[in-house]
Order: sequence, then C-alpha cells, then structure tokens
Amino acid sequence: SDDLINTAKVNEIDERNDIMSEELSKMSENININFVTKTLYKVAVKSIS
Repeated sequence: SDDLINTAKVNEIDERNDIMSEELSKMSENININFVTKTLYKVAVKSIS
C-alpha cells in the first residue's frame, strides 16, 4: 500500500538527516578545536615574545 511506501520514504529521509546532522556536528567540533588551537597559539606566541 501507499502508506508503507510513504513510511519507508520518511524513514529514509530521517536517516539522511541524522547522518547530515552528525557530519555537521563533527565539522563544528573540528572548527571549534581549530579556533581554540589558533587562539592558544596566539596567546603562547605573545607571552614568549
């Protein structure tokens, strides 16, 4: 029936959204780590010089 097909489509979309949001959160974590690393590096360079 059409209901089963629609449910399957919705589930597929949900799965894709989950994967995408996981990828996005990984990316934002990496960006945060890079930002912190750069900031710490700048602070370290300033305190040495």
